[in-house]
This record gives sequence, C-alpha cells and structure tokens, in this order.
Amino acid sequence: KYKFVDSETGLVRTDALETARGCPFRCSFCTSRMTSVTYRSPESTINEILESVNRYQTKLFVFFDDTITLSRSRATDLFTRIVWHKKKGLLPSDVRFYAITRANTIYDMDFLLLMKEAGCDKITFGIETGSDQMLKNVGKGTTKDDYRKAYQMLDEMGITKRGSFILGFPYETEETIWESINFALELDLDEYGVNVLTPYPGQLTVRQAFNAEGIWLRDKFHYEEFQDNSVAIDWHHYWSSYKRWGVSL
Repeated sequence: KYKFVDSETGLVRTDALETARGCPFRCSFCTSRMTSVTYRSPESTINEILESVNRYQTKLFVFFDDTITLSRSRATDLFTRIVWHKKKGLLPSDVRFYAITRANTIYDMDFLLLMKEAGCDKITFGIETGSDQMLKNVGKGTTKDDYRKAYQMLDEMGITKRGSFILGFPYETEETIWESINFALELDLDEYGVNVLTPYPGQLTVRQAFNAEGIWLRDKFHYEEFQDNSVAIDWHHYWSSYKRWGVSL
C-alpha cells in the first residue's frame, strides 16, 4: 500500500529491504553506532526482491541498511546477482533501487556503474553538516571533500544526488547552520533532507544532553538540580513524544 517517488517514473509501489544490521562507525547522533554488523545472504535478499515483485508488482526497493556498500565484495555480489536476474528476464528491467550509504564507501566508477546497471538510480548520503568542526565533533568519519568527490561521481554517472542534513547538534550556531546551507548549495544536490536533531536513548548525543553539553532536553526533570525523586517518570511514554513519523496506518 506504500508508494515512493522513483527518479525515473514517479510514484510507484515500494518495498523496504534490510540486508544487514549494525554499524561500525562512531556517529554521536545514531543509535546503531559502534554495533557489530550481521549480514543476510545475497540469495535471501534476491529471493525477497523476487517475491515482492511477483506478489505485489513492486517497482522500487529502498535499502535501509545503515551502509549498503559497507562491504565492497558483498555489495558487488548482490548487485551482480540483480543484474544477472534482469538479463535473464527473471526480474523486470524497470525495477529500481534507492540506496542509503556513506560517501567514503562508493569506492570507484566501476563499482558505481555496477550499481546503476542494477537499477540504483538514486543514492543518498548523510552529510549531516557543512561545518568541518561539526563533522569532527559528531564523529562522522567523513570530510567535505569525501562528499564533493562522491557527488561528482554520481553526477557523471547520471544518478540522482540526495543528501540529508541535521540541524541542532550540540554547540550548533547560526554560523555552522549557514555553513551547512552553503555546502548544500555548493554540492548542487537534486534532493535535500533536513532533520532536527532528537536525542534518543542509545546515542552519545543523549548523554551529552543529560549533561547539558551544548544541548538541553526539553524537560528540566532530567537535570539533577531540578529532580524530584518522589515523582516516578514513565520513560516509555516520555520518549514516545519524540517519534518522528507517528503511527503507521
């Protein structure tokens, strides 16, 4: 019942894929930071794609892995299998893929060409900020030059360029926000996503918020000077108010 916009054909039936879980990187704002990575087999992923296409006539798949291209050999295996299934007529040629990954795991043009041949017509990178200092502060592990290089490769390959940003990092200022705006304009992105930072349990950011390190949580009862130990806090109810997408119907 869910549809998403494909870069080539517009609003189409969409399915979500998760081929791996976990992330070895250290981004302070992510609940998956520094977790072990477990992979599904390429065969399992292909079978899920085929079943979704045959049963629901799905035209677009979104890879929701934290970094779909984390392992070059594994991603190469998966995309090669997709290309093979399309050439054999087992998978319609107009089935597309939308990838979420990191700018420093695109590797080279040969790898990007394989992704495009498989039908990956849009890639998004979590840029997060246009401030060099902020990138270091949040432990992103990328540089602005990584994004410049990666988006140039996408541009040359004719793949839709999407980037996502976060506003409100600890110690964010008007100046660093303008750095993000100007960097987004410099990259000449096709699509933008802008999110407001929300500290969730499991992030380093939430610990920073509890310590008021450049960011405060909305409610004062988090902080020792305001605590009333006689009041029980329903944390499940409290964090539910931070849901980004609401409730799916």
